[in-house]
Amino acid sequence: MPPSKQPTTEIWDEGTERSDGTRNPNGQRVRVTVNHGNGAVLNLWEAKPEFAKHPFEVYEVGLHHIAFYTDTREQVDRACELTKRLGAKVLDGPGEFPYDPEGWYAVYFLGPDGLKFEVVHQPSTVKRYAEMMRIAEQLMKH
Repeated sequence: MPPSKQPTTEIWDEGTERSDGTRNPNGQRVRVTVNHGNGAVLNLWEAKPEFAKHPFEVYEVGLHHIAFYTDTREQVDRACELTKRLGAKVLDGPGEFPYDPEGWYAVYFLGPDGLKFEVVHQPSTVKRYAEMMRIAEQLMKH
């Protein structure tokens, strides 16, 4: 079914594009953000109208929280400072958590609608990503 309104698209910083538009007959809007530099895509859908007033609850069935991984601990600290400046409630951190023996430095906070977010630096993930990229580069040479 065609959208009831045409999506609007804007280009953010170098290669990041955001599109807003209605996509289904229920009138729900979706925001699609694409980072053309690294291929990351994030789609955020509004709740159906009958659920829009239901507050998010971390421990209900369904989504628990959304995590964003960083390359450094300093990026976690900067995210925490930004979170505080914007007036969000910090739940825990920034600090080390016992989820990975190689390190798990994170901050947890609530967004404006009560959704729980995490910004985390996990050295083992950074190492795995670097190794995957090294292998991919090697494969591309052959």
